[in-house]
Amino acid sequence: MNNKRYRTLLTKLNLTNFRSFNELTIKFGKKNVIIIIGNNGLGKSSILDAIAYCLSYFTFRLFTLDAKKKDIDSELKQEDINIEQSKSTCILDFEWIDQKIQVDTRIEINSDNVNSNINPSEYVDNFRSIVSSDNDFPVPVIAYYRSHRSKVEEDHSPHPGTYDQRIYAIHRAFRESFSNFTGFESWYSAVHLESNKVNEPNKLEQINKALILFLNEFHDNEFTDIRLVESRIRSRYKYYNFRIEVMKSGKWILLRNLSSGEKSLIFLVCDIARRLSVGNNHSVNSLKGHGIVLIDEIELHLHPSWQRKILSSLIHIFPNIQFIVSTHSPFVVNSVDKALVYELDSNDRNSNVRVKKTISSTSNSISYVLQSLFEIEEQFGKPTQELLDKFYKYRNQIMQDNKINSKLLIKLSKELRATNDIEIIDIIDFEMNQLYKSTKNKKYKI
Repeated sequence: MNNKRYRTLLTKLNLTNFRSFNELTIKFGKKNVIIIIGNNGLGKSSILDAIAYCLSYFTFRLFTLDAKKKDIDSELKQEDINIEQSKSTCILDFEWIDQKIQVDTRIEINSDNVNSNINPSEYVDNFRSIVSSDNDFPVPVIAYYRSHRSKVEEDHSPHPGTYDQRIYAIHRAFRESFSNFTGFESWYSAVHLESNKVNEPNKLEQINKALILFLNEFHDNEFTDIRLVESRIRSRYKYYNFRIEVMKSGKWILLRNLSSGEKSLIFLVCDIARRLSVGNNHSVNSLKGHGIVLIDEIELHLHPSWQRKILSSLIHIFPNIQFIVSTHSPFVVNSVDKALVYELDSNDRNSNVRVKKTISSTSNSISYVLQSLFEIEEQFGKPTQELLDKFYKYRNQIMQDNKINSKLLIKLSKELRATNDIEIIDIIDFEMNQLYKSTKNKKYKI
């Protein structure tokens, strides 16, 4: 596989009269991680949807020779037009394999036609021939994972392994019906069975690698193997189902029997790995491929301890993917350094949404993030709050290279953990581990 680094990332989004936004411009600053926060109803998902509308048209054009064919995964609708306005516009600028691309999509009131354009159009027209003529040409990943991605249906059968061509790295990346665990498990079954029939190399190797790496980020290396099993069940339409099992602590368990949060993560990680593997011709370096991934409510169904790990784990496994995520979790915001954070806010009578920009830092305390970004004053019972305030005071002094209160901090951390309050314990464990990372002093390690 060609080792050349091909940059693929979003650079700017402009919205006009789109849902709650009269006018909004977001510059992504060529950052690999963008986090969008704000209260419910202010437009976090709307920003992701607008990006998806533009990228969906782009991928549609890459696939479709006849640009008039209406088979777009996701596009502007009448209800996307801001109330009392006559039209809505979404314009997205991004780099795609080092080529600067702009997608402009707009809709007018009382019209069923969505007008979309790509500049430069000649690049899109030639893309498929470029892929066909160069076996080493990498196709970046583009995908949108919505908030209802953990759905599991009662039954499925394998479908033909149609995802073998690199162009399928971006296939059906924006359909709402695609965002579910069952779709991935069905595809996995099909590829496994087809590969066995023709005695092909294991096309699932990179997916299995990503899954094991990811699960062990959360389970202290308890997962060691993956297999596909066949079972007969009673069904009106199908008699055979295929299920993925993983070995955990020496025992095989069904992936679909894990919690909703775990299934959500497994689907997300494996689908990104699948798309990277396909787009990079199943190279051993597929997980280092490039792309753009949107994730709505990344903390969905996750315990706070997992919320602290999800984003950093994704970055570790997929180092060249640009992640644009929305979240309500201060733990997600505080889990990575140098991410671009956009906070949506609305305080005026006209409900115009304003955007504030900051940069994330793992050295910030959870208390600071809650107060500065989420405007929440952390409050517990008076005795516990007093202990917590002292803890943060000493913690901040140590972060400024003042070691005088290290013993007092450790003593306070033990007292706070002894409250047996799960939220308090999570906060203390996180802060102490952050201190350990910053100071490299093992006495702070939990």
